Amino acid sequence: MVTHPEVTDETLGEYVSGRGPVRMGLRIAILQGVMDSAPIDQLSRRRRMSRQGIYDLGKRVNEKGIKGVEEEKHPGRPGSLTDEIAKDLKEKLIEPPMNQVDEAVLAHMMETRRVILDYMKKSRESAI
Repeated sequence: MVTHPEVTDETLGEYVSGRGPVRMGLRIAILQGVMDSAPIDQLSRRRRMSRQGIYDLGKRVNEKGIKGVEEEKHPGRPGSLTDEIAKDLKEKLIEPPMNQVDEAVLAHMMETRRVILDYMKKSRESAI
């Protein structure tokens, strides 16, 4: 049962209009079912969410209000992007693409270009 005064059918409708990921829309649909007194086992089967998940969602919404519908940050391994790596990455991304290419790769690209141009030139000459 949803008891938080901030959570009504109108606020849920406004909240879902064009915002957030698909899972948020699923949570709102489930909450609307709970508010309409639909049986939890039916909601669980219809929306493919466990009954415990539905009870947890209701508890979270009763505690936090409409913000309880949003995704929570999941704990986990912290990012490994250090300031030094970020700085190097930014410098590489700002460089023109030709400066990022290894000299051997650049030589191969230029040779490929030359071969293609020669082929095109010979094709035009043979067509005449």
